[in-house]
Amino acid sequence: MNNRELYGQVGELHRRCREERGITRHDLAAQMGVTPYWLSLVESAERPMTVEYLLRVCPVLGMDLRMLKAS
Repeated sequence: MNNRELYGQVGELHRRCREERGITRHDLAAQMGVTPYWLSLVESAERPMTVEYLLRVCPVLGMDLRMLKAS
């Protein structure tokens, strides 16, 4: 698996978790201190997530970082 594929999988999981919790991209961006556009880039694998970002967003989305393990 290359990095682009991994970013795509993580971005898709991020989007699904956000939507399942009824959190809009705009609301999550406000909570995280980023723009909705930036989140869009992350969720579409145009921008990789940093570990720092994952450590901040996982608690907000009620995710465990271990959920992001590549299969």
